[in-house]
Amino acid sequence: MKETALEVDFDNLVSEVVKSSTIEPIKDLEKTVIGFNKYHALKKFNLSDLSDENIDCFHQEFNMPIGTAIKQVAAYEEKYINSTIAKTRDYLKNIYNPPVHKPKQLAKKELWNRFSKAFFENEGCKFAQTPATLENVKTLFYYFLSDEENFLKCKNINLSSQPSLQKGLLVIGDFGCGKSSVFWALEKALKNVKGANFRGFTANQIVSDFERCTNIADKDFFYDMMFKGTRYFDDVKTERVANNYGKADLLKDILETRNRNRARTYITCNYAKGKVGDISSALLEFKTRYGERVYDRLFQDFNIIEFKGESFRK
Repeated sequence: MKETALEVDFDNLVSEVVKSSTIEPIKDLEKTVIGFNKYHALKKFNLSDLSDENIDCFHQEFNMPIGTAIKQVAAYEEKYINSTIAKTRDYLKNIYNPPVHKPKQLAKKELWNRFSKAFFENEGCKFAQTPATLENVKTLFYYFLSDEENFLKCKNINLSSQPSLQKGLLVIGDFGCGKSSVFWALEKALKNVKGANFRGFTANQIVSDFERCTNIADKDFFYDMMFKGTRYFDDVKTERVANNYGKADLLKDILETRNRNRARTYITCNYAKGKVGDISSALLEFKTRYGERVYDRLFQDFNIIEFKGESFRK
């Protein structure tokens, strides 16, 4: 029986589709990549599953084998679409999930060298190394070095508050035992260390700065400085009540607001008068001076550290 032209053409086209059903790897994208318009013209056809009618339409519009068209579409998508999707995905990933760059940790020796230099510059003398003073600074060093294992072993930590590197520091000690001088030296030593630096103020300096505020803008700047960032407050409980068109117990407001802001705070203060070594009495003075709310949150916000040793002021 004589084959009709339609039957001959159909058989040839089916054979062509079968041969091109497995896409060979694209060896040279630059030579096979088509342009934008041709890509979208080819994409009008479902090249991997053409009907008889669509095969005729394809060949009326394009003078190429279907297998070649499939390779050209794949080459275009590989170069322009897939790479763009990947770049967009990476871009969005960096925006919504930015890489975390951990601050460089100081080595113990480097921190000691920085501290010793800063202490001498501040005090005009070398840091006095005794068993008590070394135990005092060791606790703070492990804290600022983020060495949790050794920090938790320190003898100066008072367990009335659960110790944690996520909390601030409340350092209590006798007059002249080096609390303030150690912290001012650490402020200078850690000044340019991202993640460990802090800024310090004496309690009475805070009152004086507030009393110098003459307008709303001054007070906004003052509160912004006190309420945000990691801060160190020295000689807390000794400050006078501030007076600026009305009296205010500033540290009470500052500590309450910093608790709400989850801002890290460091404090140094003395034992209650006549009760050296009595941590409980020193803490209860916060309740008497600043109220129940501040007192309750001491245990949530602070590691309670006891500085021991005799006064250097004798």
